[in-house]
Amino acid sequence: MKKNIVFTTLIILASISFGLTVSTSSASDQQSISALNQALSSYEWKERQQAADAISKIGVEAKETIPCLINCLTDEEWHVRKAAANALVSMKSEAKQAVPSLIDALGDEEWHVRKPAAYALAAIGPASIPAVTALIVALGDYEWHVRKPAACALAAIGPASIPAVTALINTLSDYEWHVRKPSCDALAAIGPASKPAVPKLITLLNDEEWMVRASAALALGAIGPDAASAIPALKEKLKDYEEQVRDAAVNAIKKIGHTQ
Repeated sequence: MKKNIVFTTLIILASISFGLTVSTSSASDQQSISALNQALSSYEWKERQQAADAISKIGVEAKETIPCLINCLTDEEWHVRKAAANALVSMKSEAKQAVPSLIDALGDEEWHVRKPAAYALAAIGPASIPAVTALIVALGDYEWHVRKPAACALAAIGPASIPAVTALINTLSDYEWHVRKPSCDALAAIGPASKPAVPKLITLLNDEEWMVRASAALALGAIGPDAASAIPALKEKLKDYEEQVRDAAVNAIKKIGHTQ
């Protein structure tokens, strides 16, 4: 009941913005979705943007708008493309049909579009496997706001992101810690195949940001026995001032399986 009330409220607010008439009964949700799809096709770009923004708040309850949102990824106005990508983020795995279009969006001229496109791929998860190559390219984007979600997407894809190991090792040296952390997370999700990253991950155990240190420790643990050379450094982290780093170090030592 509460979910339907929230959904209906958002639809009403959207209808006010678009000047559309939609029903407020839960039995007429399809009419409301049709109204949003209509707004996504409006000749006024601001209405298209507002429709996508409203959908991003509704989420999977409005999954019937996904085809129209995909069309909006190629809109002539970048504000609409950005809003459409953000709306697809809210669709999570339901938006897997958008993967090819989101891959194209990773090459958009506006980083404000590339950013939510990468986040949408992250939200979709393992079904974003076809995007791995494009995400590797995105790891080298000049804007860190794009590099960060690209790493997050590779982490969400998991072991299938193996081709990105070398690129992820490079981003472990990123000047922005918001990129270093998800890069560690991606290497952890890949697992033992991230062995080449061990030396750099050991270095990151002394990163100035504790969240990076914790993620580096977790990545070493995920690599397992092949990260045995990290045991001395991990033991030093048992004295870290941050509890989550200490816990991550303990877990990593256990997973590596050595007591040196």
